[in-house]
Amino acid sequence: MTEEIMRERERHARSIPTDEDFAKAHTAMDRRLRIFAEVRDSVFEMLPDAPLHELYLFGEPGEEVFARVFFETESDIQVCNKCGVSKHVHDAILKGFQKREDSLNTTLTTEYDSHENVQKKCNGDYFKYLK
Repeated sequence: MTEEIMRERERHARSIPTDEDFAKAHTAMDRRLRIFAEVRDSVFEMLPDAPLHELYLFGEPGEEVFARVFFETESDIQVCNKCGVSKHVHDAILKGFQKREDSLNTTLTTEYDSHENVQKKCNGDYFKYLK
């Protein structure tokens, strides 16, 4: 019985992250956030006249990324879909990733929403809205 307990403890000890594991995860998270910030900024620079309010990116650059684009108003969503601005936003996000060698193979799913909607539903609290 004692031998079984020791094997079980060893198995659990191997599954506990080490300080090195935490350091690697922290570095990876910093890299991901830096890439997302650069892509976000490039989209706003490429499309200064678009009624963009905010852009949030989730996922893993170089793999799958989900973009949540917030226009100013609900009517902006319809107008931007109709006149092609939404497509330009999607393409600008993709271009932002494709400029980076470490993110060339990023696949992108984009969803559009409005700041007006966040104001109505969550009093402007994006954290609460995106939960």
